[in-house]
Amino acid sequence: MAAKASLDLCQSKQSKGLMWPGVMTPIILNAEECRTGHQPVTCLHNFAQKYGLPLSFQFNEDSGPGREITFTCRARKGKTRYSSASAKSKQEAKREACKHVLKTLNDHTLHENGEVCRTGNEPITCLHNFAQKYGLPLSFQFDEDSGRGHEITFTCRAMIGKTIYPSASAKLKQEAKREACRHALRTLNGHTLYDVKPKLSTNGEVYRTGNEPITCLNNFAQKYGLPLSFQFDEDSDQSNEITFTCRAMIGKTTYPSASGTLKQEAKREACRHVLRTLNDHTLHGLKPRLSTTPINQNAEVCRTGNEPITCLHNFAQKYGLPLSFQFNEDSGPGNEITFTCRAMIGKATYHLASAKLKKEAKREACRHVLRTLNYHKLYEVKPRISTSIEICTLHDIIAKLCHEKFETVIADIPNDLTNWKVIAGIVMESKSDRIFEVISLASGSRFITGKLLTTNGQVVVDSHAEILAARGMKRFLYHQIQKVIQGHRSNVLQLVQTGKLVLVSGVMFHLYISTAPCGDGALFTRSSGESSEDHFDHIPIFGKTKQGLLRTKIENGEGQPPTKHLQGSCFYQSMEAIRLGKRLRVMSCSDKICKWNLLGVQGALLANLMEPVYLTSITLGSLYNHKHMARAMCCRLDRNHTLGNLPFGYKVNHPVLGCVSHAKFPERNVTVKKSNSRSINWNTEDNCSELTDGMTGILQHNVLNSTSCQQRRTSRLCKQEMMKFFINISSDLGIRGIVKDDYVATKKASTQYQSCKNILYTTLHNQGYKTWLGIPMECQEMAT
Repeated sequence: MAAKASLDLCQSKQSKGLMWPGVMTPIILNAEECRTGHQPVTCLHNFAQKYGLPLSFQFNEDSGPGREITFTCRARKGKTRYSSASAKSKQEAKREACKHVLKTLNDHTLHENGEVCRTGNEPITCLHNFAQKYGLPLSFQFDEDSGRGHEITFTCRAMIGKTIYPSASAKLKQEAKREACRHALRTLNGHTLYDVKPKLSTNGEVYRTGNEPITCLNNFAQKYGLPLSFQFDEDSDQSNEITFTCRAMIGKTTYPSASGTLKQEAKREACRHVLRTLNDHTLHGLKPRLSTTPINQNAEVCRTGNEPITCLHNFAQKYGLPLSFQFNEDSGPGNEITFTCRAMIGKATYHLASAKLKKEAKREACRHVLRTLNYHKLYEVKPRISTSIEICTLHDIIAKLCHEKFETVIADIPNDLTNWKVIAGIVMESKSDRIFEVISLASGSRFITGKLLTTNGQVVVDSHAEILAARGMKRFLYHQIQKVIQGHRSNVLQLVQTGKLVLVSGVMFHLYISTAPCGDGALFTRSSGESSEDHFDHIPIFGKTKQGLLRTKIENGEGQPPTKHLQGSCFYQSMEAIRLGKRLRVMSCSDKICKWNLLGVQGALLANLMEPVYLTSITLGSLYNHKHMARAMCCRLDRNHTLGNLPFGYKVNHPVLGCVSHAKFPERNVTVKKSNSRSINWNTEDNCSELTDGMTGILQHNVLNSTSCQQRRTSRLCKQEMMKFFINISSDLGIRGIVKDDYVATKKASTQYQSCKNILYTTLHNQGYKTWLGIPMECQEMAT
């Protein structure tokens, strides 16, 4: 049976569904009748249960020509009979009958909250708000009945003051309560006591759009150094429904209480009461009223875009002074925890700062110190050099965004752990509105030692910054695919007629590296000198036979020696030899980026689901020479036009190459005497930094205060975690069959990607650039 698909993720009508490459089972889309991933039979059962209606099916069995059996099914909901449906199997006939019913219901636009609630609100919340607004007591009476088949039905009746409203019944207690609220709201609306208006922000009077009243009140109290506390009371009515009452206190002033069925909602409403009061009155000794403009707490102490913690660390380092923090943890009313922090520079102790979060207390303590230093003219807040789009190159913008984001990511990490040598980041650009967003960041310059290699995929092999940033980008793409699967709108990916996902038009990715990538891209720049010109048309140099060779990083060794010219175009190292002491070698970053410019950054697993994703530009912070970079990054691939026919969608990508213009962008010192082995990675979807050891490839616990990181034993960038993500997405798509017995077999399921990879290795080998050297195959054969 044909099912039209009207999801955002599909732009064309399919007769039977979308066919994913290599999979014979189509994805059936019930977009008009069901939410994504739901079955029409399930959806109809849920609908019937929600409204307490009996649902039944009548089946007929007919034998046609050739003794083929046809099943006919008709659904009945209550006393309503719907049109029948026929199919070769009984289950398919039932499914099709459910689709008929759901289409009919959909055509009648049955939206139960349209008459009683503002869009997006719950009827229970609306009725509570109404009762609170007029100071009326709201209560609910529940009855429980056991019907046929011992099915339990709940009956609920709402009471406002002494007025009792019509009862409502449902299979679930919560749904009965919700329906009773709808009855009450309809009655009130009919008597013009309750008005369903377009949604107006209840917070518009008290704080700026998009902010939380609790946050705004905390900011206000912190700004003026006033203690803020909350008192909670808990009441239980006749129906055992709990109501929380909250009263806010600023200093010695107590404000009106507020009630809610949830403790958080009561606290939020209490904050609204306080903010309204503050907005209506002039505070003693504090002339300014609450403003609807944002409060920039760092304006007096930091340059724009900087963190106070980072600024204080820089100040202490500049003058060689020790910086330390003392923390105390207090439990106040309602068991709410408050953190107190005091900063010490040398022997000088500064004012205490308090906050609900440890990080915020530390940040506020740093603000106190910086204000004091600024007052005594020991610290000066200078305006940051402008890096606006009008006066900067594309490369300046990319570098600026990555450096500023990196400063924020490492703000609360002890300085001895952030002694980085190289950082890299990937910035996503939306061409239509010129929005740039950092989606992945990393620092690091080490790789794992051979004796710590594992066969279970739980370690990160290569922890060079640009490699980690690319793996962080893969996690970003996995999350975007997940959004598409769940029916949410993605501004990054869309589904096309080929059955694969592609980038939305105008979306581009830019790579930033603070210095030239190791290998062919950096090796000859030191002798040839740096250049600052940008070239959209690449002008590579092929002057020496050594230029363009495939090179590797070598364990406990300096430099990047070239690989050997072996008989095959790709050679995998021996796990046994490495276990016996042979030094591990990993392909250089220049060679890996060159590989991305043919195969795409998405990798082999994601190639099963999406078209190749290429970099639009590559920006270096230092050690840039255009001719050597052009050769190393891409131009050696098609030097003699020997690539041949590439699979559909694949190409030799020539990204825009360039470097930071130091006159416009204040470059940070990107070299240190000796860097440690730790690496940091961050991406916008996981939204927490992760610290790993580049030489062991595992997480560094008890260093970062990230709950999600502490709960895992392995890095989110290792092969095992990536494979788990891929398996989950494949299952959600109904294409679990694409997952093979082990990791490497699953990667090989993408035949076009593997074909293109073979062309890459063969071309490099035939052009005399030597043999591609892979890590031991045992490291990629972990079971799925």
